[in-house]
Amino acid sequence: MADMDLNDLYSQSWLEGPFGNADATRVNLQEFISVDGVMIAPRLNSNAMAERIIVGRKGSGKTLYLRSIKSEAAKRQFISFEQIDDINTEIVLFAHDFARDYISKSYSGAFDFYIDQRSALSSFWKLLWERAILLSVVSLIYAKKSSDGETENHFPNDAVLSRQQFFARFGDIAKQTENPISPSAWLKEMVSDLSTPSMRRMGSDSVHWEDMQRSIVTSLTKIPPVAIYIDALDDYFEEAPEAWFICQAGLFRAIFQFLYSRTEMGNRLHIVATVRDIVFSSILKTEHGNRFITDEHIKMLDWASPHIRYFLSEKIRKISKKPRMPSIEDWIGLESVYVPSRKRSERVTEYILRHTRMIPRDIVIVGNAIASEIFSRKSLQDKTFSEGALRKQIAVVSCSFANESLRLCANELLMSSEEFVEFFRPPAEHEETGLKISSEEIRGELEKLKVDLRQSLIDRMRHMIKGVNKETFTFDQLKESIIEAKLGHEVDFKEGVNTAFRLDNILWRHGLLAYQARAGTSLKWRFNWRGTLEAESLPTGERMYGFHPCIQELFRLEVTSDGPVY
Repeated sequence: MADMDLNDLYSQSWLEGPFGNADATRVNLQEFISVDGVMIAPRLNSNAMAERIIVGRKGSGKTLYLRSIKSEAAKRQFISFEQIDDINTEIVLFAHDFARDYISKSYSGAFDFYIDQRSALSSFWKLLWERAILLSVVSLIYAKKSSDGETENHFPNDAVLSRQQFFARFGDIAKQTENPISPSAWLKEMVSDLSTPSMRRMGSDSVHWEDMQRSIVTSLTKIPPVAIYIDALDDYFEEAPEAWFICQAGLFRAIFQFLYSRTEMGNRLHIVATVRDIVFSSILKTEHGNRFITDEHIKMLDWASPHIRYFLSEKIRKISKKPRMPSIEDWIGLESVYVPSRKRSERVTEYILRHTRMIPRDIVIVGNAIASEIFSRKSLQDKTFSEGALRKQIAVVSCSFANESLRLCANELLMSSEEFVEFFRPPAEHEETGLKISSEEIRGELEKLKVDLRQSLIDRMRHMIKGVNKETFTFDQLKESIIEAKLGHEVDFKEGVNTAFRLDNILWRHGLLAYQARAGTSLKWRFNWRGTLEAESLPTGERMYGFHPCIQELFRLEVTSDGPVY
């Protein structure tokens, strides 16, 4: 079952309004807001054109930033496609299933124990992406027409080999085309060829492919830089988390292969792609992952409270007609809002921000939701925007954020079936008595039951949260509720056990859990908005833990003296 897209999750009036469009593919690039420390418009940032991988959470602005880089490349007259490239889930699933079956059959038997299937699948995708990107570069250089589909392509005149010479030499692996062909189109063709005995287009003759790549590298020094932009859309990712996860990991590896294999190719060939933060986190855990932590070619879109505050103030400034720098309090006409459950008032800015997940998309959605309510009241006799109206809008939007976040957490659990089946195994203590249940048997049982795994996980998470039933709690209370909801076992919390896919750590990485830490003489709530290697696990020895306010709002959790968790 595919996950819901933005239109399913949020009211249409929230997705587009005075604060802009929540869909980054439709945002006017003139509305790009540069935020120091997160993302600066490429026209103002000379380092942007060196970036190859854009990493961030869903809603962090990956697509918009990619579009801005492409726009700047166009001004510099890079050879590129008219549109940013993306591939659909159908292609990803077909290739993923074929590769998994092929690897299982090829390495079945005595060597099966030694094969890391995820690594093998990632290598398969790396090869697919390398071939597709190289064929796409060939088409940009040698197609009869340029990327606009109308004017004649003159780049073959500047290349080392003429069009006729090139295809006489490499025509068995590269096809001559009328127009430039995107990597996704080549992927689709190669995936279709996977079911044929020859699999020739994918290329078993690596020497011939290497020879063609050398020819392309030489030609790249004679023509303007070539750029290809690939957006791994978040909504597609959620349709098949495991397949997309490995597909993106393969793309990441392919891009760095092009970047570092030959200096000339790295400088003249710009392959830029977006990947999810959980994909980058997994790459950092690989044998050579440390080299990517500070790599200048990787752009991390890390949003924290100061960045989001600035983003919000800029949105208000753009829609306000007042000459001085306005605040959101000026815009809606309220300085504070009374919160009945806490029996106290809060500053409007703090009340709004604490219900978001500190990403720009949330600011756009909550701003448009408030604007929608304000505009709707213009037709009423009482045109004032009251505290009650604000509380109502924030509650509805916040609950939508919570529901979306729970789906994202379920997707991370489903991202790897190997880890996911651990939740359906008996505790490890049973193994000590000789009881062993294979993953295949577990999968078979799940298939017989015909359960929707994603919804099943969401239901269990809901049960776990209701089991805690208050916004702040101790780690032991959280652990007890996780085990009671059958989302973990006692052994999962023992020292030395791999905890990457333990629910508390997933909730932590998605910003739904926080812990209370001392800062000087006061206590502050610490969230993790990044989710990469150094912060992937929730600290377990802290005084107090808490759920994000959107979770508190959705489940009507009991408020406590330590709250709100912000």
